[in-house]
Amino acid sequence: MKISNGNNINAASESMLPEGRQQDIEDLATVVPTGDGEERKRHLQLYQAALSGDWDTAKGIYEVFPREVDAKITKRGETALHISAAAEHTHFVKQLVEMMSKEALTCKNDAGNTAFCFAAISGVEELAKIMMAKSSDLAMTRGRGDMLPICMAALLGHRKMVSYLYDKTIDQLNDGDRIELLVTLIDSDIYGEQSFLCSDVALTMLKAHPLLAYARDEHQLTALHALAQKSCMPSYVVDQSPPGFWNKCLNPCYSLAQEKKHMHKQALHLIQYLWEQVVLLDDATISYQIGEPWPLVFTAAERGNLDFLTIIIRLYPDIIFKVEHNMYSIFHLAILNRHEHIFKMIYQIGSIKNLITTYKDGEGNNMLHLAAKVVESPSRLNVIPGAALQLQCELLWFEEVKKVVQPRHIEENNKDGKTPGALFIEQHKSRATAGMYFRSSLTQLK
Repeated sequence: MKISNGNNINAASESMLPEGRQQDIEDLATVVPTGDGEERKRHLQLYQAALSGDWDTAKGIYEVFPREVDAKITKRGETALHISAAAEHTHFVKQLVEMMSKEALTCKNDAGNTAFCFAAISGVEELAKIMMAKSSDLAMTRGRGDMLPICMAALLGHRKMVSYLYDKTIDQLNDGDRIELLVTLIDSDIYGEQSFLCSDVALTMLKAHPLLAYARDEHQLTALHALAQKSCMPSYVVDQSPPGFWNKCLNPCYSLAQEKKHMHKQALHLIQYLWEQVVLLDDATISYQIGEPWPLVFTAAERGNLDFLTIIIRLYPDIIFKVEHNMYSIFHLAILNRHEHIFKMIYQIGSIKNLITTYKDGEGNNMLHLAAKVVESPSRLNVIPGAALQLQCELLWFEEVKKVVQPRHIEENNKDGKTPGALFIEQHKSRATAGMYFRSSLTQLK
C-alpha cells in the first residue's frame, strides 16, 4: 500500500483491521512528531525523510544522533522503519534495518503493529525479506487485534506475500491461526495456483490439516460458510470454447474473463474437497456444521450460488428437504430472490417436488405467492431497465413457477385472503401503467 500526499501513514495498518476498517484517512500534515524543541524538529526531518525515501538525510541525522535509529518519532508511536515500510521504500528500509538491533524491529506503534506488519500490508515481498533476514520471529509477531502479518496480507489480497509468509511460518501456526487464515483467504479469493511461483496455500493447509474442513474461526464460521456467501459465477456462464489468437490479442477483457474462469474452477475444487471431509461425519454433526451459526445452504440459495448447492446436494441429497425459519426450502428462496437456475433444479428431483411445492410460510404463502411478490434482488430479473420490460419478466417468472405447483395452489388464498394472482396485481400496480398490453396480461391473472 503506497502512502502518498494526503494519506495518513496509519491507514495502512488500521483500514484493513476489524475495529478500524472504516476510519477516516487523515492528512499527512496532521502527523505530530514527538519531543520538544530541537528533538521535535529532528523527528519531523526523520519522518519526512522516511516518507520520501531520502536515506541521505536520515543517515546524516543518525550519524550525529545514533539513538534516533530506534526512536519513536510520531505521537502515534511510529518509528522511521514503520513509515518507510508503509511507504514501500526498500532501499531506505534495507539501510535502516542494518543499523537497528534485532529487538528494535519488534517495536509496535500505538495501534499494536510492528513495521513488519506494514510490510505485510504493503504486499512488497522484498520489504519482508529484508526484515526477516534480521529477525525471523517477526512473521509470528502479532499486530493489532492479535492478527498475524500473514492474515493482514491475506485480507488485502496479497497472494505472493501470503505464499512467502506461509513458507516461513508453516510449522509455527496453531489451529486457530490456520482457520483464521483459511477463512480470510477464501474471503479474499486467494485460492488455487496462479503460477509455479505461487502455491495454493488454502488447499495446502487443508491437505496437511484435514480437520480444518470443519474448524471454526473466532466468529464460529467454517470455510464452507465463507464459500457459501459468495455469488459464484454459475457454470453455464463459463465459456468452455478454446481461446483463439485474435481473441487473446484484441479483446481487452480476455485476461480478466480467463482469470474469473480459473477462479471459478478453483472455487469448485475447494468446495468439493471441504464437503467431502464434512460428509464423513454423522448426520447430527453434519447438521450442526451446516446449520450454525447460520444455515449456509440457505445463504447460498439467497446469493444464487448454484454450483455450491450442486456440490452439496450431490453428496448429501437430504439438503433439498431442509427448511429455514420461514419454512422456505432452497427452491422457495430461489423463487423469492429470482434465481432461475437454482429454481430449475426442482425439475431434477422427480416426484419429490410435489412434496416440496406444498410448503407454506407462516402467512400461508405458497411458492406461487412468492413468485408474485416484488423483491429487491440483484438477480438478472431485477436489473432489466424499464418498467414494461421488468413487468414482462415478472410475468414470465410467475408463469414459470406456476408450471411446478399443484393446480389447487394457483387459486389458493394466503392468510390475507389473496390468491397468487391477486397478490401479483397488488404488488405490481406501479408497473402496470407501463402499457395496455401488460394491463391486459394482469387482468388475466384475476
